[in-house]
Amino acid sequence: VRQYAVRRLEAFSDEDIAEFLLQLTQVLKFEPFHRSSLALFLVRRALANPAQVGHKLFWHLRSEMHEPSVR
Repeated sequence: VRQYAVRRLEAFSDEDIAEFLLQLTQVLKFEPFHRSSLALFLVRRALANPAQVGHKLFWHLRSEMHEPSVR
């Protein structure tokens, strides 16, 4: 189910991804593995467009570093 959801996200533009990146970053907390399809998707999109997606992803992830269970 998770892989299907990520495949559906592939069709979204970088502008759309950047718009709800905070929610996608929050979902990462509940992924059972670090190397999940969502994590790989977000890293791939961040590397493809560092100015629009990568920068926001970095700061969303950085803002969670205070939480030991997520760190």
